[in-house]
Amino acid sequence: MIDIYICEDVEQEMQRYVGCVQEILAKGKYNMKLALATTDPHEALNAAKNSPNKGLYFLDIDLVPGMDGFKLALEIHTANRDNEVVFLTSHSELTLAAFALKTKALDFIPKSHPDIAGKIRECIEYIHSDAKTFSLGDVECKTDSILCFVVTSKKNNVRMHKKHGTADLRTSIRELSGKLDDDFFLCHRSCIVNIKNIDREAPNTKNGIDYNNSVVCLANGMTCPLSKGREKELEQRLSENV
Repeated sequence: MIDIYICEDVEQEMQRYVGCVQEILAKGKYNMKLALATTDPHEALNAAKNSPNKGLYFLDIDLVPGMDGFKLALEIHTANRDNEVVFLTSHSELTLAAFALKTKALDFIPKSHPDIAGKIRECIEYIHSDAKTFSLGDVECKTDSILCFVVTSKKNNVRMHKKHGTADLRTSIRELSGKLDDDFFLCHRSCIVNIKNIDREAPNTKNGIDYNNSVVCLANGMTCPLSKGREKELEQRLSENV
């Protein structure tokens, strides 16, 4: 479980961010929760020191005297080096200062950004993808490194193709499809693809789908067969994963 924290000294702004985060979490399958929203940086720091979980912190830079967002970020990373910080501020010139202070900021979002909810969602998606792992038997890897699963000529054997390398698994496509989350799609009876690793910019395709050859194009140039009856559903899934 990853905890999300918001620290913003203006109550109205804080509630806006709370609404964004709650809506994002409600619409997706994330192993995350909104743990705290506060105007008090000391309360946020105390939560960071006492939480056993990794945290994603959305911090205003202009907080109280003696504890601005930069200092709070440094303290949060001291509490847990796996914590991630995203800065929210109206001062765009502070971007370079944030990184110069080596606060290891994941992102920097100007409050004037026209799609601040979209930027928050990007940060949540990034942390969510980075945290997910796939394991079967003695094989374990990050989910986002997986391109696809393809049936081999051996009985009950599926080959997992990753961005770097492959691994053979003693299982079936049907059994495997029941264990995978919504990032994966059964595009053919012999193949499951990772939607996030479809090459949507591949030439002669629409969103990574080559309709003429009935294949899906993946990030490494590999292609997987696509059943005609699965095209519409894949189109829908791709539209949901923009």
